[in-house]
Amino acid sequence: MKINWNKMKMMRINPKQQGPIIINDKEIEDVGEFTYLGTKVCREGGGMKDLRNRLSKARSAYIRLKRIWTLKKIIKRTKIKLYRTLVIPVLLYGCETWKMNKKDGKMLDVFQQKCLRRILKIRWEDHVTNEEVQKRADMEQLSCEVKRRWKMIGHVLRQDREKDSNAALTWAPEGKRKCGRPKTTWRRTVEKKRGEAGWRTWDKVRSRAKNRERWKSDRDVKAICTTRHEEVK
Repeated sequence: MKINWNKMKMMRINPKQQGPIIINDKEIEDVGEFTYLGTKVCREGGGMKDLRNRLSKARSAYIRLKRIWTLKKIIKRTKIKLYRTLVIPVLLYGCETWKMNKKDGKMLDVFQQKCLRRILKIRWEDHVTNEEVQKRADMEQLSCEVKRRWKMIGHVLRQDREKDSNAALTWAPEGKRKCGRPKTTWRRTVEKKRGEAGWRTWDKVRSRAKNRERWKSDRDVKAICTTRHEEVK
């Protein structure tokens, strides 16, 4: 393997030493974030910065198709299909690793509402609710689409326990954390949802995830991803 030292960068997470790292008489650039395979990686973990990065790319993809959204020859059903296949995948790429909170979910839902209202030609003067817009487009909230992280979790739990991705679910770092409110992390997000489903340990989830088909159709897994609007219903 050949390494391009000019492109090589380094990111430190909770380092004990801040001194420069020199390899072959060249100092490695120390950065706070970088882009890897289209995903923005930062010290705080996958979350707001990567989400905003994906929103920017999805907005660009939507604008490039502006001519299609305004064409009267194309029916609305076809436009919705194009939106599903050409815009949504750009936005939700890598969403399995996002740490989501209410603010992040709202950003996703607001973006989708703006796109759908323009595609369906619904003006603000029409006083159409968000629920009605979703019903006309036959789509659910984007914040609920992030449920695909549980598909990934099921895949991880079916792997050997010695795999790094599997061990990361239960691994506890050494030492003590800093004072103050703990930051929202991906692991805390999924553990909270796991508790809401009544699963106390990952071993219990692992036993249910062994059967791939059962995991996909599991009612408890679907209940984890139920939106607030659906719960009210």
